[in-house]
Amino acid sequence: MKTSKIQKFIQNHVHRINGICPGDDFDDLKPLSDVMGNARVIAFGEGAHFMKEFWTIRQRLFKYFHQRHGFDLFAMEFGFAEGFTLQIW
Repeated sequence: MKTSKIQKFIQNHVHRINGICPGDDFDDLKPLSDVMGNARVIAFGEGAHFMKEFWTIRQRLFKYFHQRHGFDLFAMEFGFAEGFTLQIW
């Protein structure tokens, strides 16, 4: 079976992470430093809303970029109703 260009790209660029828990160490996230380069703005997307795992991994990524790269401002998209709760906070 012949390997496609996409399969080769994925094989050469995929990095396994140890977990999604925000309390995990960051050694497995080091390849992200190479990808981000000198960027000062990074966007995180998600495949679906209301999934705990997406929020959990984003917490870990926020913590990583804050502690290892000095990011200290995070802007997030929320629904209109959630905005009222955030405004109180």
